[in-house]
Amino acid sequence: MQRPGLRAAPSDGVTEADASFWQDGPAPAATGTGDSLERPAPPAQASEWGRLAIWALVWCALAIAMAVVRGRCKAVEPLIAGEAALVQATVQECLDHAEQLSQAKTEPEPEAVPQFDFGEDSGEEPLWLRMHDVVQYPFAGMLSPCLMQAEGEVQPRRRQYLSCAVVGAAPSLKGSRAGADIDSHGAVFRAGLCKKTSLQEFREDAGSKTSFCVSFELTTGLPNGARSILPLKSWKWLSQINKVDWNNCRKTILVLHPAWLRRCDQMLDALGEVEPKPSIPVAHWRNASIFSDPSCTTLVQRGTAATKQDRLSCPAIVNLSAGFMAILAAMELCGKITLYGFDTNTSEHAKYSHFSSKHKIEKNRTKLEDHPHAFPLERHLMKLWHKKGDVSFHASMLPKKAPVQEARRPLRQPGGPAPKGGAGHAPHAAGGR
Repeated sequence: MQRPGLRAAPSDGVTEADASFWQDGPAPAATGTGDSLERPAPPAQASEWGRLAIWALVWCALAIAMAVVRGRCKAVEPLIAGEAALVQATVQECLDHAEQLSQAKTEPEPEAVPQFDFGEDSGEEPLWLRMHDVVQYPFAGMLSPCLMQAEGEVQPRRRQYLSCAVVGAAPSLKGSRAGADIDSHGAVFRAGLCKKTSLQEFREDAGSKTSFCVSFELTTGLPNGARSILPLKSWKWLSQINKVDWNNCRKTILVLHPAWLRRCDQMLDALGEVEPKPSIPVAHWRNASIFSDPSCTTLVQRGTAATKQDRLSCPAIVNLSAGFMAILAAMELCGKITLYGFDTNTSEHAKYSHFSSKHKIEKNRTKLEDHPHAFPLERHLMKLWHKKGDVSFHASMLPKKAPVQEARRPLRQPGGPAPKGGAGHAPHAAGGR
């Protein structure tokens, strides 16, 4: 191995000019007579040879050390190679996406309202937030370790499950004995009742199988194999998420893509025009919402100069509950859906309560009108989908039929005529049964 900048030592056939390269001073004058030339080796040339020998020893030692280290690290080479490939793939995705964004600026797409049917496949529309989305949504970088997908790891895909159960926490679930029926589905979505300890306590009514827990907060203590689904209504939620297991979060946390949430919100307007229309229009719930389109708020919040007016210029989105988000997610991933533990009373004055008395109800929010969520609109849409056959209600959610009472025959008094009318109750005679 050669030291950079040095050439190999001259052989016996090199010229006198070449020999001068290896000397500190000018080339020595040749001595002798006639055609015979003698080139004595001066002390300076010997010192260079010694210096070359030292460099050769150094490079040999480095080569030996590298061989030893490589031998010891051979066991971790696959891991290092895998992580390097993951980083390289992620960087490439970011570069590709950045190039697409630059092209989009120069060639704007024609304006069109996305068409999305909750019961149909939405095609190429992204469902989950991914690592390459950090280029477009910088705030998502707070969850970068959770968004990275290693080789062999896949996210839930559309129409993956034949049948699904979506389980809420309404009082209708209590005493339903629907646990076994819930657990028989291919996947179970839960909202409001996800913790393993609670499911063990109410297993007979609520079941125990959990595939996904939909919540605006990161719920801990989930059953083994369950994954959290976080609807990203606001980037502020990301900064409030705590207790994240950074080593395993990419296998346990899913973040719904803000573009998908926007499309869901846009379709609420079309659904609100389907007969029978909701008693309170969609526009009312959107005007009352404190949330704005997260794709828009990302743009205005990138710079520190963004004002409150800039943020308010983004279109508002309806404040939907976690339970309704669970239904929307199931409509993407499942073929057949059955709902358990949801209320269907669309009155804004209806009582608000939970299946378990242990569930904490926020102060002064005992009626739907006290909540910011669009519960009356959500319940109206659930009933609409049930009528169309897009979802099914479990028997515990259906209106209870009044028991049929048989008319009692009047008793005939001994020795007297039968009472007239046939529907009344005759008084018992003394001594009667």
